[in-house]
Amino acid sequence: MEREKGLCCLDTYSDKGRPKEQERLFEGSKKMDRTIKWGVIAPGNISNSFAEGMKEVLNSEICAVASRDLNRAEAFAKKFGIEKTYGSYEAIMRDEEVDAVYIATPNPYHKEISIMGLNHKKAVLCEKPAVLNLKELGEVIRTAEENKTFYMEAMWTKFLPVMKEVKRIISEGRIGEIRMVKADFCFRAPFDAESRLYKRELGGGALLDVGVYTIAFACDMLGKDPSYIKGFGDIGRSGVDEQDSAILGYEDGKFAALSFAISTETEHNAYVYGTEGYIKLPQFWRAREAVLVRNGEEQVIRPDFKGNGYNYEVEEVNRCLRAGKVQSDRMSWNHSREVISIMDELRRQWKLVYPGEE
Repeated sequence: MEREKGLCCLDTYSDKGRPKEQERLFEGSKKMDRTIKWGVIAPGNISNSFAEGMKEVLNSEICAVASRDLNRAEAFAKKFGIEKTYGSYEAIMRDEEVDAVYIATPNPYHKEISIMGLNHKKAVLCEKPAVLNLKELGEVIRTAEENKTFYMEAMWTKFLPVMKEVKRIISEGRIGEIRMVKADFCFRAPFDAESRLYKRELGGGALLDVGVYTIAFACDMLGKDPSYIKGFGDIGRSGVDEQDSAILGYEDGKFAALSFAISTETEHNAYVYGTEGYIKLPQFWRAREAVLVRNGEEQVIRPDFKGNGYNYEVEEVNRCLRAGKVQSDRMSWNHSREVISIMDELRRQWKLVYPGEE
């Protein structure tokens, strides 16, 4: 895991009676319940889910929203009672009241806007996938290190209460030694060459949209880099992968079998198989329960759940900021590196290249 390079300095306040950068350190050590102010960048569907989740987070609020289409920003602000709207991303970064930004633009813009936010000393939570490739991720992380500012990929699944319970069950040895992981995330979207899902120029395709969930889950459960990566990618008429599968193999014989698609519907389940039993996670990417199976008997694990689930990743960011961290130990930079490295290798095998990567 990356070693923290320093404390999280967010934005430098102007002379309006507020503390300067050196004194501020987010004020976490002085006032743990200080309200954290968020800015939302690109008010699309997933930003609506993010804003709904924010309603369940204490001492945290969205104070600004930015879109290149100001009308969209204003509609979003009206819906969620947000005070300020901006018609450019640069403008929201200059807002001294904003402590952290949530980035939900199409995939190819993640790197540029993350770096912009970090250079403005804004904590950054960027939607998955963090960036298009490992090279871009390196640029973002270097910027976070140089600015001593928090950065995290928004893999909300990782923070759901049931995932914490699954990790606890595994750590207690209740399913024995893990030997195999299976996960699928496939859905069918009508073909539209201009849509986000099917357009190569927008980083479309199954791998970056939903495959990232299955790969992140496998890495989380198996806990180390695979020594063998092999994938099948069905490259469709618009030049993006529509239906894929991947095998991740490990030196000790463990493996993960994954499938993901934007042109085929499946159940979205995940399984963790051990020598003494297994765990099933229905709708794993948004799971609220798990089923523990041992000796032919099933036990449903259903921890308390509040909000729509997006609130848990916000709480993690807020916790890290108040603790002066530049990265999360639960969703570390190294974890993002592992996942994007696997996706890079799969795309290399499929000869799938996005504009700007040639």
